[in-house]
Amino acid sequence: MKNIINKICFILILIIMFVTTGCVSDSTTYYLYTGDTILLSFDEDCSWSSTNDLIARVDENGIVTAVSMGETTILATSNNKDYKFNIVVKGALLENSINIKVETNQTLKVGESLELKPEINTSNSYEFGYKSSNTDVITVEGNLLVAKSVGISTITVYVTQNEEIYKEILFYVYNDEKENIFDNSVDNKTYEIVGDIDLSKLNNTVTNIVSTYKDSIIGVSNFQEVVVDFYGNKQVLEAGVGTGFIYKKVGNTYYVLTNYHVIEDNLYTKVYFGYDKEYLESEVIGYDKDLDLAVVSFVSDKDYKVLELAEDNSVTVGDFAIAIGNSNGYEYYGTVTFGIISYVDRTLEGETSTYLQHDVAINPGNSGGPLLDVNGKVIGINTLKIVEDEVDNMGFSISIKVVKEFLNTIK
Repeated sequence: MKNIINKICFILILIIMFVTTGCVSDSTTYYLYTGDTILLSFDEDCSWSSTNDLIARVDENGIVTAVSMGETTILATSNNKDYKFNIVVKGALLENSINIKVETNQTLKVGESLELKPEINTSNSYEFGYKSSNTDVITVEGNLLVAKSVGISTITVYVTQNEEIYKEILFYVYNDEKENIFDNSVDNKTYEIVGDIDLSKLNNTVTNIVSTYKDSIIGVSNFQEVVVDFYGNKQVLEAGVGTGFIYKKVGNTYYVLTNYHVIEDNLYTKVYFGYDKEYLESEVIGYDKDLDLAVVSFVSDKDYKVLELAEDNSVTVGDFAIAIGNSNGYEYYGTVTFGIISYVDRTLEGETSTYLQHDVAINPGNSGGPLLDVNGKVIGINTLKIVEDEVDNMGFSISIKVVKEFLNTIK
């Protein structure tokens, strides 16, 4: 009965609008959620079109349906005059919006290949594109996946005309005969697992990430002039240490992200390579005190790998996370810890940055070090933790979105 009443009310509204409206003045902006419907006007002399039907489509009566997130323009032509209506669509995909469905197993053995056959809930035909988050594990050739090595990779299936319409599928690649099958259709990272999961695969993924990037996650030392005796004599000493990671290389110059409080009030800085017990001179390139972020650079002829920054909003509560850093100083250089994301987009009183809350063990010396996902991408920069007797494992990392915004200011 409620649905019938809603439909009657909607029809009455349409009738009223049909009677009272003509082509509306141009340059009006409407904000819709996916699945929403709005009547712009009803006028037999108006012809309607959308500049992007994948964002919002319009029928001959001026009724607009929001399809997927993004911006588009609805055009109305009446008496040789064009009217424009800006449509901004936001919100999650609903049942009546365009949605991609992929039915597939989500485990592959090394050397196997799998053809993806996505479907889309619309009568229109679209071309699909495919991306692999870890091409060392799975490569993509057209819609064919090829398993290369043991590990985890997320395959993104998207509409080539509009990458806002996509579906992500997590695949495990193994190298033994044990059967681990994800046998359901995937939807927004929710999985039903049939059979036992061999945790050795997750173990291999973590160890591969550590072995690949451990030399690029380094120490950052802050040298200051400090009083060393009763007579006020001063000496330049290593006043504090933290962690940083290489995120960019230009020629033989490497750029390292860390926390501002790691390099604050320095006379000069050095980077430290614990496995070789080697210091190199470094230079502070830029910083933001309020965001607690900084960049230092150093020069070396050695070939260090560059860590990749993850996409914005790529993290979900419950995702696994890895921290690598210098817990309690260089005596524990390269300490690796593991846990899960506890909360996304946490704000803290008195702080400017937005944080990922996690239960990965971090300690003084981890500051400035990376928080990594299971694809080896940086999802945050470890910055602080709550230290109280009643609190366990509440750590915070500056979100990658904030990090990228900071980097854009110092290019």
